[in-house]
Amino acid sequence: MLIKATYKDILGRSGSSGPIKESIRGLTHNMKRYKEATLFARIFRAIEAENSHGEIDNVIQAFDFFKMSLPSGSLDFTTAWLVARDLRNKKLLMTECGHCYAAVLIILGSEKSLDRCCVCKSSLKTSHQRD
Repeated sequence: MLIKATYKDILGRSGSSGPIKESIRGLTHNMKRYKEATLFARIFRAIEAENSHGEIDNVIQAFDFFKMSLPSGSLDFTTAWLVARDLRNKKLLMTECGHCYAAVLIILGSEKSLDRCCVCKSSLKTSHQRD
């Protein structure tokens, strides 16, 4: 109950009810959300490489930088947490487009993962791994 009250005090609205998201599979349905998750993943990886803080500190710092970089972004903290978790658990892979070198976030084991770069539309079969 304290968490719900704190959430409402900080954001001025109640949190959504229901279970917390446990998967990022829906990211590929919306290109804007996918690009935002990719930006967050890049920021998170950079912070994780530089800081030996605990997991949560790196996620919070990366989310703060994400919000500063893209104030209009709709990526929520829960999705950011799931992206960070799945990067650490190797369920997500950061690669780059072999043609334009844009960052690409691949959901491993998913048929719905992108097969083309969302920037230049080149096939990702020639991508270079970043992790």
